[in-house]
Amino acid sequence: VSMTWINDLLTNFEYGKSRMIALIINNNQVNESRDNSYTIDAGYNFKEVPFTLTTGGNKKQVKSDLKVKFEYTTKKNVTILRPLPESISEKPPDGVTAGSRKNIISFTADYAVSKKLNIQLYYDRTLNDPYTSATFLNAETNFGFSLRLTL
Repeated sequence: VSMTWINDLLTNFEYGKSRMIALIINNNQVNESRDNSYTIDAGYNFKEVPFTLTTGGNKKQVKSDLKVKFEYTTKKNVTILRPLPESISEKPPDGVTAGSRKNIISFTADYAVSKKLNIQLYYDRTLNDPYTSATFLNAETNFGFSLRLTL
């Protein structure tokens, strides 16, 4: 669900769900993969923000829109391996073989200096919390700026 409000506030909410089941006859197993994700983001468009450029002693005033966006996503995926029983009365144990929970936070700010030059500041942080001991808890952070020149 995405909405643009009267005061230029942008909001968005997304929900995703998937499930896949595979029968593996080669070794008598059922493999189930489930994914759930939620995303909430909000943004705002600041109109006509002044910015002063100084080149070689010359100052130039630029006014353009500043677009700011914040996003939070949580993803949960799990893979369960279920061995098929040899007899009707037997119930073999299920086992989680892979999966993790990811939390992602991102922030961007865009400013068009001119029709051909755009500046973007960004920050992304991903926290990955696995369900098995085969992998470990890790976090990844990216931040910086980018200059986009359109010819």
